[in-house]
Amino acid sequence: ATGPPPTVNGKILDASRRHVIYVHSKMLIIDDEYAIVGSANINERSMAGIRDSEMAMGMYQPEYLATKDKIPHGDVSCFRKALWAEHMGEKKPLWNDPASIECARLVYKTAKKNWEDYTGEEVVEMNHQHMLLYPYHISSNGQVQGAGKFPDTEAYIQGCKSAMLPDNLTS
Repeated sequence: ATGPPPTVNGKILDASRRHVIYVHSKMLIIDDEYAIVGSANINERSMAGIRDSEMAMGMYQPEYLATKDKIPHGDVSCFRKALWAEHMGEKKPLWNDPASIECARLVYKTAKKNWEDYTGEEVVEMNHQHMLLYPYHISSNGQVQGAGKFPDTEAYIQGCKSAMLPDNLTS
């Protein structure tokens, strides 16, 4: 069976393999001590419990807490490092100290290279490297400065201005 002919944008997206994916889940990992993964938004609709169906899962191991001199290495830490390996394509010993400037620089460098590969003219294999540098800048006074549109689309990276929200928030 054949469907309708592909649109011009569909042909471009198929050729470049750059499909915008909207992920609805949220995740927060705090100091390798606590992690929460879920779908709820912080608004009345999600939090009231009578409208949208939402779900979350939390991980906490009180025997693996950070101290001034020690980084926890329990299951939450293993979970974070497994996610980083999946999204950055490899494991690095540097990830054992995620607060170090060296680790932050490596993550930034990897995400920046991945964004450049993703947006480049040539289609390249991303090899399980999914962490991308989001191409906008936050000024010292909190202003969000976007960087145009996602490649091959008319979708703005920054979102759109809102009559209700201040300019340092994006929708």
